[in-house]
Amino acid sequence: MRRIMLMLALVVAGELVFGLPFNVPRFFRPTMLDVFVLTNTELGDMFAVYGIAAMIAYFPGGAVADHFSARSLMVASLLATAAGGLYMATLPGAIGMRILYGYWGITTIFLFWGALIRATRDWGGENAQGAAFGILEGGRGLVAASAATFGVIVLANYLPDNVRLATVDERAAAFRTVVLLYTLVTALAGVFAWFAIPASKLASEVEFSPLRGMGIVIRCPIVWAQAAIILCAYCCYKGLDNYSLYAVQVLGMDQVEGARLASYGAWTRPVAAVLAGLIADRFNATRSIGVMFIMLGLCYGVWSLSAPTGSGTMIIYANFFATYIGVYALRGVYFALLEDSQTPRFLTGASVGMISLVGFAPDVFFGPISGRILDANPGIVGHQNYFLFLASITIVGLLFVAWLTFLHRFGGEKLWKLSEQTRNKSRQRWSITDMNQKSTLREQLRRNAVALISLTIALASLGYNTWRNEASEQNRNQRLVSIELLSMLGDLQQATLDCHYGESIDCPATLRRGWTKVLTIRDLSLVSSGSIPESADALFEIWRADSAHLGKADATEKRIIEALEAVRRDTHDVLVNLD
Repeated sequence: MRRIMLMLALVVAGELVFGLPFNVPRFFRPTMLDVFVLTNTELGDMFAVYGIAAMIAYFPGGAVADHFSARSLMVASLLATAAGGLYMATLPGAIGMRILYGYWGITTIFLFWGALIRATRDWGGENAQGAAFGILEGGRGLVAASAATFGVIVLANYLPDNVRLATVDERAAAFRTVVLLYTLVTALAGVFAWFAIPASKLASEVEFSPLRGMGIVIRCPIVWAQAAIILCAYCCYKGLDNYSLYAVQVLGMDQVEGARLASYGAWTRPVAAVLAGLIADRFNATRSIGVMFIMLGLCYGVWSLSAPTGSGTMIIYANFFATYIGVYALRGVYFALLEDSQTPRFLTGASVGMISLVGFAPDVFFGPISGRILDANPGIVGHQNYFLFLASITIVGLLFVAWLTFLHRFGGEKLWKLSEQTRNKSRQRWSITDMNQKSTLREQLRRNAVALISLTIALASLGYNTWRNEASEQNRNQRLVSIELLSMLGDLQQATLDCHYGESIDCPATLRRGWTKVLTIRDLSLVSSGSIPESADALFEIWRADSAHLGKADATEKRIIEALEAVRRDTHDVLVNLD
């Protein structure tokens, strides 16, 4: 149970610490651009500030993770990041946001990142690295999707039904509430991590010089190959940031619909990452990553040629979810390369620092480049160029996978070039189990219990979330149609009474307007539920038969009014029964 709670804490903390700087602009990008009055280029420059601060922090942060408790480092990081969320909720200007992103680059990386990867690798042991990092990434995806889905609900509740009519103040209030929501859950994650992560078990017990560890890592080509692979994979991940913007600018969705579509994609993350981790343990992490790069390259290439017309729309939606799956599968296994490359355990933090320094460099350059690509050709052309850019990155990633495969032929022991004294010292500190030891089915189930539970929860949550959003959308449509029907019924009743009782009005003109209302009511009834279509058809038949006799017989007026009331009652029933 303690082992499960430990991984749960790593999952929750590992995602929410990045919620404010990354998930908020990823899922709510159109709203954020409106509220802060930013262009894509300016937002990309903010990410660049974060990336520069993070690059400065990666290497020393990795060395710190080798020598201090993961609990202390991670809790401090979460609380400091949440404090930045309080500042973001004040909606500062462009300069303030750049400073904030630089601050987040320190709080989320220097104290946190190396400790997270070190703790996850220790949790996975010798023969479950793919599962460990798959569970971490999959669980993080589940947390991100849950937070994003709830954030979309909050955003929708603060905006009018017709989002395009929302005022600047309404958008600002809604976005501020979303930011405060992410701030709260980030702080709560810090409290949870304090109680769930052991105080010192994950801290390194190896007395090893951080500077010496950095020197070994820098000289090792296998580290540079891993770093290059992660750089390309991370570019693909950063590419997801513009999906909600694509939905708004190309697919014609409003801001809530665009955020909702992006949150749907996030629900693929738990399933894709966990399955990729299990597959990597079964086969090979390096080869698995190569297959994923090939799949993503094909998807991006096709997407760069597709337009939202005819069959192109189906291709776009298919690529939308296929690339989500491919990217999250990559993230689920790329740190399993540490075990693939036989990285010494006492060098985990230093290796992670070096790999992250290079691998997460897209935080510096990807935002500014992608922002300029999109702003240079606004609309579909800019987005097609953007996907072509991503396709070229996957080709580069595939080349580095081939290089890493070549290096593996020499064996990790030779590539690391450790002295015999250093190697013996590390072996005394770490208990190495036989990698060829067979596990029973029961042991495998126990070891992967968190993965199986996460996968079950993810599938159940995805099903419920999809049903709930579809139901909410249906309810919203029915509500709008019903209100319009009631308005049309009122106008038609007024025309009926005027023509029946009025003596000075132009009855033929009134009847012509009445025909317009009747036809509109019949058309609206086709998208209504309940008994509205039947009663609307009955109203149409009665109006066609009797409307010309209005003013001549009371029975005519009575039949039309009764038909009107029947449609009105059915409409009331639909409104009352909406859940």
